[in-house]
Amino acid sequence: MRKRLSLLLLALMPLTLFAKIWKPQEVPMTHLENKFRYVCNPDSILRESTVHYCDSLIRIIEDETGAQFVVVVVESLDGDDPYEFNKELFELHGFGQADKDNGLLLTLATVDRSYFFSTGSGMEGVLPDAITNRMQNAVFVPRLKESDWDGAIRNMVTTVFNYLLGDDEIRAEINSQIEEAEKKDQSKGSSSDDTIPTILFLTAIAGGAFGFAAREKYKNEHKNCPFCRSKHSATRISKKMVEDLENDKATNLEIWKCSKCGNSFPVTFTYLHSDYEGSSSDDDYDSSSSSSSSSSSGGSFGGGSYSGGGSGGRF
Repeated sequence: MRKRLSLLLLALMPLTLFAKIWKPQEVPMTHLENKFRYVCNPDSILRESTVHYCDSLIRIIEDETGAQFVVVVVESLDGDDPYEFNKELFELHGFGQADKDNGLLLTLATVDRSYFFSTGSGMEGVLPDAITNRMQNAVFVPRLKESDWDGAIRNMVTTVFNYLLGDDEIRAEINSQIEEAEKKDQSKGSSSDDTIPTILFLTAIAGGAFGFAAREKYKNEHKNCPFCRSKHSATRISKKMVEDLENDKATNLEIWKCSKCGNSFPVTFTYLHSDYEGSSSDDDYDSSSSSSSSSSSGGSFGGGSYSGGGSGGRF
C-alpha cells in the first residue's frame, strides 16, 4: 500500500511542479477585453469549441436576466482555497449589477482538483446553495472525476442556463431530474452521470445534429427532446446571433421547446463571421444580442458584491 501511494505521488509530481499557480489579481478577465467573452481559460485547458459554446449561453443569460456569469478554469490556485480565491476575485471585479448583486462565478482548478460556484446575494433566491450543490453533484462532479473538463463545464453552464431562463415548471423538472440522478447514483453506488438528460443533449450536439437536420425539412423543424426523450417533439422558438468580431466568428444560438414536457434547451453552431457577410435573409434572427457596431471592445462589470453564497468542494 505504501509503495503504491509513493508511485502515485511520483506520477502527480510533474503536474504540481509545472502547474501555473494563479492569484486572483493575475487572472485575465476576458470580458474586459471582449464584451462577448465570459470564460477565462488562460492555461488553455478547455477546447475553443467549449469556450465559444459557454460564452454564447452566458451572453444570453446576461441579455435576458441581467446576471453576469464568469467562468474561470486554471490549473492551480494560490493558497489552494477555491472559496477564498472566488471571494477575492469577486470583490476585485464586482461581478453583477451593484443594485442587484446578481453576479455568478464558477472557478475550477484542475491540478488542485477543487472548484467553487459563488453567487451574489441577489441570486441566492433563484439559485440557493442547496440547488447549486445538487447541480454540481449531478452534472459537474462526475465529469470532473473523469478529468473531462470540457464536459463538466458545458454541463454546469447548460444547467444554469436552463434554470435561470426557464419558468417554474422547467425548474421543477430540472430538480426532478437531479433527484432521479441522485437516486440512481445511490442505488448503483457509483457517480456515473450517463443517465442525466443534459449529457444526452451534449452528445447530440457532438454527433453533428446540424448535418443530419439539413437532410430533411421535417428533421430541420423538429428535434428529439433530451429531457423526456420524445421523438421529434421539440420545435425552435427563437434564434439569436452573437458575433465575436475579434476572432472573426459568429455563433447562432437557437432555443428549442418540447411540446411534450415543456422543457427548453439551447443548440449552438459557430461559424466564421465572414460567412454572414452578404447574407440578407436572416429576418427571423433576433439581432438584439449581437454587436450593433463594428467594434468588439471590452465589456464591464457592474460593481456587484459577494455575500459568501455558493457551494464547492474537491473531487
